[in-house]
Amino acid sequence: MQRYNLFYNQQVLSVIKDKHIDTTLINDRNCFPFHSDLDMHGLLTTFLSGDESVWITYKNRREEVRIWDRLRFFFLFHKAAGGLVIKEDALLSIFRFGCWDLPKGHVETGEKDSVAAMREVREETGISRLLITEDLDYTHHIYPLEDRFVLKETHWYKMQTSDNNKPVPQKEEAIEDVRWIPLKNIDLILQNTYPSLIDLLKRLLSEL
Repeated sequence: MQRYNLFYNQQVLSVIKDKHIDTTLINDRNCFPFHSDLDMHGLLTTFLSGDESVWITYKNRREEVRIWDRLRFFFLFHKAAGGLVIKEDALLSIFRFGCWDLPKGHVETGEKDSVAAMREVREETGISRLLITEDLDYTHHIYPLEDRFVLKETHWYKMQTSDNNKPVPQKEEAIEDVRWIPLKNIDLILQNTYPSLIDLLKRLLSEL
């Protein structure tokens, strides 16, 4: 992957290969070329306490790996998986905490991402008979937890289903509603969802 966007509220921490960054950003005060002496702890602390987006650029795979090593050291790292389930040109969507979302959840120890994604869709929506049709992408978002910050990486899969039952929201997970939202009405979700999902959904729509 050439670029990772880590979302925190309305800010974005972008980790991007240097040759792919917009040339207008190269000299921006919030653009930091990675090197061994880069103060990642200070950079991340400033990012989380401020309101501006930040770019970290890398030249090669070795630097990319070192950046992720430092991110995993700074944050609590959580793995999740979820599904973009499409049936008859409609997207299975959940409503929780005042926003539209997609079914997803924690990957258990020893569990494959794909298995976790299907399990979470079944648990959160009641929809089963799922078939993964495409391994999509990862999204990343950051949130506070007690005295630390969590970096959650979610692995997404495109799915289809032959289940004709009505979706049932998992109330114990604070899910208020589950709906099949027609793709032609996807703006209903885009206007009230999380920035990381806007990225993902726009990529999905561009491929349809």
